[in-house]
Amino acid sequence: MSAQTQPITEADIAAALTPLTGYFNENFAILNQTLTPSAMKLVMTKLWKEVLVTLEALLVPTLSDKPSLQRQLTPQEMEVVFKWLQVSLVDFLHTVVNLLTL
Repeated sequence: MSAQTQPITEADIAAALTPLTGYFNENFAILNQTLTPSAMKLVMTKLWKEVLVTLEALLVPTLSDKPSLQRQLTPQEMEVVFKWLQVSLVDFLHTVVNLLTL
């Protein structure tokens, strides 16, 4: 099998997201030291919404009459996005619970 046809594992996806989730976790820890719990929750909620909007833009084609350069994702790309969402969601919720219970 060539490298292109190798299935992408959840470990591969998690490893690709490690720099991003590490960045979020470090900055959330700093923000948590200066913001009130309600402000922290608001910041994290807005950030998570942006993550979801970005993922939605990858999965759902433009529904307007305007021309778009967005191409349809391959089944493998869609699988990666859904696994990415699962990995991101678990990590994000874990971070929220840890920060808000400190």
